[in-house]
Amino acid sequence: MSVTISAPAIISSFWTAFKATSITSKSLLVQYDDDGVVYTIFSFDGPILAYTCTIYKGAVPDSLANNGYSQSQNDSDKSDFETNFKPFSNKSLIAKSNINLGYATSSGSALTVIRATAYTEQTTNAQRSVVSSSASDASAGVGARTVTLTYYDQTLLGPFTETVTLNGVTPVNTVSSTICFIEKIEVATVGNQLSNVGTITLKAAAAGGGVTIGTIPAGDGITNWCHHYVGTNKTMRIVSVIASIHGSASGAIEVHRTIPTDITKPELTIAPKVRIDAGDSDKLDFEVPILITGPALVLVYGRSDASTGNIDWSVGIGYYEG
Repeated sequence: MSVTISAPAIISSFWTAFKATSITSKSLLVQYDDDGVVYTIFSFDGPILAYTCTIYKGAVPDSLANNGYSQSQNDSDKSDFETNFKPFSNKSLIAKSNINLGYATSSGSALTVIRATAYTEQTTNAQRSVVSSSASDASAGVGARTVTLTYYDQTLLGPFTETVTLNGVTPVNTVSSTICFIEKIEVATVGNQLSNVGTITLKAAAAGGGVTIGTIPAGDGITNWCHHYVGTNKTMRIVSVIASIHGSASGAIEVHRTIPTDITKPELTIAPKVRIDAGDSDKLDFEVPILITGPALVLVYGRSDASTGNIDWSVGIGYYEG
């Protein structure tokens, strides 16, 4: 291994060491250049430190082979990179900001996930289908005409999107058969009613079969689920949580993390509770962002301080992801 101190400092190694440090330990974004002969693979740890390695697409030079980097090792490294990392490399180094919104009604002091509608999480890939309860939600209808699914596959690779043209009360199948974890469902195009007229339902199987995965309430245009899947090889940085409540009791917001690809892992609280007075709103900004490395699912819950009565929650979670 060689270290060049410049601007930035560059640490060069073979693939195994590069992967252990840059990917496994630090979860850095992988970039690469392909000149037809070699892959030059690199990543940045801030503005002053870079990691790099080279994998040959064909024959390894004799100078390297004679010093212990065999052709078989190179070919194994090449297969690992091309299969497991190349398809998800060369992403933007600038973290993308977002805010996920949701609402829910809790009863008593029960811990209630902040989702406008129920969500039945799946664990394996499949082709799905979408249907509306209204004939007005169709390709030439006055309601929703198309909806977009944002989803991950069963290994939490993604996010991917697919836009489906609705056909009213007749289910329409997705093209993709690798849809598993659902981030959201949202109306993409509409007629003169400007939103979905009926309840739009995502079914677990083709042709309207299987359980209901989730729904968009009539007129909402989006699922309003205050959760976020952190994809494999992604890092989420939570910067704020904001919530308001309507009801006679005060309450608190809790942010949890689970790993849906590994059911042996516990669901953990990952942020301080946000306490809110009855009929009020509050916001908690994190001066040091809370980091969650994928694969993971971040969920937001509300809990009333009172043992009886209902509270209407409206919650948003702000984050960067890269």
